[in-house]
Amino acid sequence: MLLQCRPIVKCAAASSLRTWHSTVRRQVQTSAGAFLSELSRKSTYTPHTSRGFLRVDGKDAIKFLQGLVTGQMNVLSERGGWCGFLNAPGRILYDAFIYPLKSTSGGDAFLLECSSDVCPKLLQHLKRFKLRAKLTVTDVSTEFSSYNLFPSTTESPLEKFKLGTLDHRAADAMGYRVVEAASENVEEKLQGYELSSEETYKLRRILLGVPEGPQDFWEGSGLPLEAGWELLGGVDFRKGCYLGQELTIRTHHTGVIRKRIVPVQVFTVTEPIPPPSAPVASNLLVDTSLSLPLPSPQADIYPITMTGIASKKRGVGKFCEGIHNVGLALVRLDMIGEEVVLSEPDGLRARAVKPDWWPTM
Repeated sequence: MLLQCRPIVKCAAASSLRTWHSTVRRQVQTSAGAFLSELSRKSTYTPHTSRGFLRVDGKDAIKFLQGLVTGQMNVLSERGGWCGFLNAPGRILYDAFIYPLKSTSGGDAFLLECSSDVCPKLLQHLKRFKLRAKLTVTDVSTEFSSYNLFPSTTESPLEKFKLGTLDHRAADAMGYRVVEAASENVEEKLQGYELSSEETYKLRRILLGVPEGPQDFWEGSGLPLEAGWELLGGVDFRKGCYLGQELTIRTHHTGVIRKRIVPVQVFTVTEPIPPPSAPVASNLLVDTSLSLPLPSPQADIYPITMTGIASKKRGVGKFCEGIHNVGLALVRLDMIGEEVVLSEPDGLRARAVKPDWWPTM
């Protein structure tokens, strides 16, 4: 007889959970759809404090980057955008925004924005493949700052900034990404916008199912299509050869993708799980008053049998990052939408859902 399985999250902080259970109760729950709708009622901007910047400048800049990034440089050189870098076997290294710059060498120039945690590694990665290419690669992290803008109207704020792009991730629901000189006072350009925290930006991103940075993209292990890069607009299947293309294009044409990074709602062991609803992100219940002791990145997710016994023979995914009572996780697609998922006696439980903006698959 086959056992039916449902996923749980393995968490090492069992003792802290027991203490937490006895002192904290859920207070305010809002559906993700209502939470995001409320955010869109006013224009806001978020400064990013942990970003690094690299300048690629020279005659061969477009050709050089075309052979390394998953995006199409003919497009990125015109309007900028988000894409990523892979290693030779086709595993994820880093994700980045690319913006066209005015060259100081008579060629082409681009500004690459990535997490400050991986910026030195990306610099070394680019220098490794530079060889005889006529260009320079420079760390200019101290010279720039980046922001996400979320206007409440359809008017584009990009004309006020020298560098910026529409953030196409999540079907354009991530607003605009802009870059300014670190010494620039952006508040003068953002009259009518309210300052919003990076915590709110992270929560918005998680509820939309948008992974970003090394906590979600594990260097040298993740696959771009499992991470949803093609859905986020970060992979162009029509471009020519680039590093890591072979596995990516083969996976695309075979159509075999068994896992995806998706939003999850996390529950404590004592918390009643609400009745199942449509397994989409807008039905998640977010509680911003909570600070659950969430698992660390790459913590295993295991199934359990209907008797409540965890089965550790084979995991069904891994946790990425989270905030409050929600997070992102790499989860097997056939486990999305499970009703109630139980952890080991003192651990956490989770329910995975798919982003609302995903196309029909």
